[in-house]
Amino acid sequence: AVAAGIGHSQMEGILGTLNIAFMSGKYFGRCEDKIREALLSTALQEMSEAAEEEKRLSIEMGDVDKNDTPLITEVADESWGKINYKTKYDSLSETEREQDE
Repeated sequence: AVAAGIGHSQMEGILGTLNIAFMSGKYFGRCEDKIREALLSTALQEMSEAAEEEKRLSIEMGDVDKNDTPLITEVADESWGKINYKTKYDSLSETEREQDE
């Protein structure tokens, strides 16, 4: 149900038409909570590792400010400023450089 993007009621309805029993709503909620916690924990770990890698690469390439603080480009909407594959895509968002203080 989670992978399909549907909830307990929808999954229960689908399986009910096939005459297949499904777990209770309470148990489904507990399973959903465990999955959510695991996904969040994994995502945070991956983002932290990616940030460290970006920092290392910025330093390696000399992409730092006057205080040797790494300058890292962030892409919040997962688009790039200009991509031209015969579509003339322009991002509506901005990109900017920002540093932690």
